[in-house]
Amino acid sequence: MTENIVRRRRTGALVAGVLGVVALSFTAVSTLGGFSAAITATGNVSSGTLVIALDNGSVWCDSTGANGTSPVGVGGGGSTATNSSTCVTTLDPFNNLNAVPAGTTTTTTITVKNLGTVTANALTLTPGNCTAVARSDTNGYTGGGTTTFCGKVDVTIGEGTKCLFPVSATACPALSNANNLSNIPTAGVTLNGGTLAAGGTDAIVIKTQLDTSATNAHQGLKASMPFQWSVTQ
Repeated sequence: MTENIVRRRRTGALVAGVLGVVALSFTAVSTLGGFSAAITATGNVSSGTLVIALDNGSVWCDSTGANGTSPVGVGGGGSTATNSSTCVTTLDPFNNLNAVPAGTTTTTTITVKNLGTVTANALTLTPGNCTAVARSDTNGYTGGGTTTFCGKVDVTIGEGTKCLFPVSATACPALSNANNLSNIPTAGVTLNGGTLAAGGTDAIVIKTQLDTSATNAHQGLKASMPFQWSVTQ
């Protein structure tokens, strides 16, 4: 019996020893730390902007509806959700008032500027149809030639060393009645090779003159023609 007791005590001590070792092993794993490293990078996606402005040397306006005095501002600030606006009337591509037949030629330079952050593509100038009406400041006298007055306003449109109207790879010719507001094509004309980088500009030179064939019937009239300048991304 004494021997059995001794054996049981030894077995118990052995088990306790094993358990102690196991317990020590678990304790070592939970308390001994290792090296680690981590990096967090935040992803961002933002949209660019495409805003064009026109500047005639006196005033400017842009496609967001913002406008001001020259030189053109940094752009934006308007509230036009469609990014399409009509410039103030003082930004006149012709700016030829109180003209007389064969009088002084008026030259207006319209600078187109990309105020956005992305390159503008399909940069085009699209003339509308010319209309003529009686002026409101003629002291009650106007001629009756509204239907023919657009054909009495000679015009050329140049860009750099080439001519957009009439179309020529060289400089525009002298003003003549062969090129007038009644026969400007209303199809869009590509400007600056079709593209305009962010911050880039393109200068369009428009010259006008009342033709020598104008008569008393063309007194006190006003010719108007819309010009649409457009781009896409």
